[in-house]
Amino acid sequence: SDAPLIRIFNSFVSSTSLLPSNGKKMRCYGSTKQYITGVVFQLPISYPSGESEEEAVTRTRTWSWPAGYSAKTEFNIDNRGNLINGREEALVSLSGLRKLNNSYLHDKDHEIGGRIIKGGLNTVPYNEVYMRIGGPGRIVRGIDCATGRECRDEEGTGRSLEYGIGFSPALFIRPA
Repeated sequence: SDAPLIRIFNSFVSSTSLLPSNGKKMRCYGSTKQYITGVVFQLPISYPSGESEEEAVTRTRTWSWPAGYSAKTEFNIDNRGNLINGREEALVSLSGLRKLNNSYLHDKDHEIGGRIIKGGLNTVPYNEVYMRIGGPGRIVRGIDCATGRECRDEEGTGRSLEYGIGFSPALFIRPA
């Protein structure tokens, strides 16, 4: 099938953030005194050939950094797509970001930028996840709304870190 070839040309790489549950406490781009709106994407639920999320992340060069780290990918990826200027040393796994996000919501003290912040936070600096966006269209109940094709993550025909996590299924809006 030519589906993977078509999907890769309908996608792009970009920096995103992995929000804590319900987007609570997350500093998004912009002021916390104004309404914040963002585009929400959904990560794959499973991966082809029994691959783990960590294996898929490594293979597809999906990179993530913790809250408070300034990865600045627009300046720190060379012309061959490699990380430069020490950015690789600061990478964390997606599961590591999830654990940190949970800590920001529920623990009294937090680690931000390698430092312990005592007493809790009202707002958490954004983390950064550099990944492929697009590929399949908006997927609802396993069907790509644009093409009518069935999309199954575990078969490689749905959301993937390789071809794209699809288009946005929702907007994130947080009141001021």
